[in-house]
Amino acid sequence: MDYTIENGKYYKVLGADGKLITFGELSEGEVLSTNDNVEFISKEEFEQLNPL
Repeated sequence: MDYTIENGKYYKVLGADGKLITFGELSEGEVLSTNDNVEFISKEEFEQLNPL
């Protein structure tokens, strides 16, 4: 399935077992394509996953 910033800005991708595969931030014009489960998350949760 394809996702864009219209679906949400911050996301995490989970495997079938519920384990985190990756996370990220979508920008205008970018497309996230995956068959895995995608959850759109808050900026706060994104910052907790990415404490830079």
